[in-house]
Amino acid sequence: HEWLKLGYDEESIPRREFLFKYIKEFEPFDSVLDIGCGDGPDMKLLKLAYPHLLTVGIEENGNKAEDGNRKLGDKYILNFGAEIIQNETIFKDNSYDLVISNAAIMYVPWPTAILREMYRIARKGIVMVEQESDYLGRALKDYKHEKFPTDFIENHDWKTKGYLIKIKK
Repeated sequence: HEWLKLGYDEESIPRREFLFKYIKEFEPFDSVLDIGCGDGPDMKLLKLAYPHLLTVGIEENGNKAEDGNRKLGDKYILNFGAEIIQNETIFKDNSYDLVISNAAIMYVPWPTAILREMYRIARKGIVMVEQESDYLGRALKDYKHEKFPTDFIENHDWKTKGYLIKIKK
């Protein structure tokens, strides 16, 4: 696994493999916005698979954003909370081919607003690996989406509550 060589945690490998499997369905694409990107492991892997790709991440934790920018060798992780995507001056309609999230939206107390903005920004669609919550379930009801269980992941919470969620535009 390429990401093991990059020093990212082994427990997240099944989620990343699942995410990348469904991201490929949106090819070709030139730009990806990663919400809650941490220190950028998915961005790094996307750049390895698609060298031409513009990747931008949003991360609330300043230390993780700084560490990610150092690891990625550029300044494409913005140190803001997810609510920054509501700024239409910065994030215009249909400005990124894909918007992704890997285990981040499940921590947002207001996923309806974030999901609405993710949809507005995405040109082709959204791919998320998240754990189901009542809040996220209610937010998803407004969008035609597909859900694929992560019951193959050994971690109990991911085995029982995890899903890959795909929304095509």
